[in-house]
Amino acid sequence: MIFLKRNSTFILFLSILLVAIFLQLWKINTIPFGLNNDAAWEGSAAIAISNGNLFDYLPYAAEGWRGEGIIRTIVSFLMLIFGNDPVTIRLSTVIFGIGLTIAAFILIRKLFDDRLALLTSFFIATSGWLITFSKTGWRAVTVPLFTTLLFYFFFKGLGTKKTIYFALAGAFLSTVSLYTYDAARA
Repeated sequence: MIFLKRNSTFILFLSILLVAIFLQLWKINTIPFGLNNDAAWEGSAAIAISNGNLFDYLPYAAEGWRGEGIIRTIVSFLMLIFGNDPVTIRLSTVIFGIGLTIAAFILIRKLFDDRLALLTSFFIATSGWLITFSKTGWRAVTVPLFTTLLFYFFFKGLGTKKTIYFALAGAFLSTVSLYTYDAARA
């Protein structure tokens, strides 16, 4: 009983994380049906990256329609493991959706308390927005994760006055600005 009281926040968060994983992976091969044009483009760009054509996509493609490289790099890596399949493209964005559930819990816990962190992570894990963006392969799902990490390290730097946290915040700012989605630059 003492174990449950002492670790209740961890157990509740782990339960929320399992819900997030379930909702994002449930019928990932059939819901939604097929790939939208953005996700298909990520897959074709990942194939080009796998074939050694890095410089058209990394660090950032000069043409606006080619976009950002982080999802394509991850899809390219996952294709080595799971093969060239639409589910592979979706898995790459599901990783970011699950990561957002974790990062939001950590940020809100730092800024407020365990109760609000648990509520926030639950609402994010069950959010239709997050589930849709994750399961369809849209690269826009990367923005909230990196922005949340940016704020976490920025506030941690303000609290501790340690340069490393400001450097990490800057690294996540540059990542969210250059490698995630064009709208993040605003």
